[in-house]
Amino acid sequence: MSLPDLASYRAYLAAHTEEWAVLDSLCLIPISRFYRDRRVFDVLFRDYLPAIARAATTATVECWSAGCASGEEAYTILIGWKLLVGAEEPAPPLHMLGTDADPTLIERARDACYPPSALKDLPSDWLAVAFQQSPEGCLLRAEFRQGADFLCQNLREALPSQSFDVILCRNFVFTYFDSDMQRTMVDRLTSRLSERGLLVIGATETLPEGCAGVVALDQRLGIYARDGAVDCR
Repeated sequence: MSLPDLASYRAYLAAHTEEWAVLDSLCLIPISRFYRDRRVFDVLFRDYLPAIARAATTATVECWSAGCASGEEAYTILIGWKLLVGAEEPAPPLHMLGTDADPTLIERARDACYPPSALKDLPSDWLAVAFQQSPEGCLLRAEFRQGADFLCQNLREALPSQSFDVILCRNFVFTYFDSDMQRTMVDRLTSRLSERGLLVIGATETLPEGCAGVVALDQRLGIYARDGAVDCR
């Protein structure tokens, strides 16, 4: 298909509804890295996640990485929970759910094998402990995959059924969606936050004006809490 301009493509979309699925697939965000935005993860592991572990009233702490790509962010949290949070004090196990609309990315997340470029921001001692070399790349060791589940799910169409102590939705909704959809997504995400739950967005992102349901704990780093919750540090 060769079309001369955007107006022609809009006309093509109007006449060929099946093309919307093709366009939607081209708008997915496949790029991520372990420990992306180091200062965000440093603060999460130093302040907020240990506090969530101390305050946990359930057998398992629930975390959701929405728009998880190939699982880099989800596994970053799991590795840090095991190496930092659980090492400092008794902590309940963490269950991580990663969702993404791209089935290819979800399969990569389940395989948990990554090129060195995806690991360049990961602390070197974490890399040595958590990964092993394989012919395909850097393979996450089995003990650091425990507690992770991945589901192919389009955030605009469906949500997980349970509530979460931490929701990460970074460098995705609040970068690429329009303001009306962003407000809708804030409502949908906060509907899945537990009473003391954290919402973490991208460090360069901001929530749209007039959003209800969350308050900023560290707006500079994109860390929010459910409105009415006590600052859990």
